[in-house]
Amino acid sequence: PTSKIAVIRAASPTASERDGRFFPEATVCAFMHAADSGIQVTSNSYYTDPWLYVCKNDPDQNAIFVAVNRAVQYANSKGVISIVAAGNEEQDLDNPTTDDTSPNAVKYGPVQVRDVSSDCPSLPGQL
Repeated sequence: PTSKIAVIRAASPTASERDGRFFPEATVCAFMHAADSGIQVTSNSYYTDPWLYVCKNDPDQNAIFVAVNRAVQYANSKGVISIVAAGNEEQDLDNPTTDDTSPNAVKYGPVQVRDVSSDCPSLPGQL
């Protein structure tokens, strides 16, 4: 009876990304806004684009990991509980082997079939 629902749009609203990408800056801002607005629970059924798996040994992807992780930790410190989806990729997230879908935005170049491991989490779900 005392529950409230709020929508925080984290998906990209730009014309070139009409299918709604969740880029790092929007993901970070959404967690920060949730924390600062007193949101108690977030529901996250997405991964942070453009990488399905963020490999921390790559400097650019590590920056994404650090930023999203800090935002999630900040939200957690403010009492936010984050619910996440296991994904729609039919992969074992604890033991990934191949990513053949990333990057999934043209501005980051063509899709690269790459080997991944458990050192490459899917964000924010595996934080």
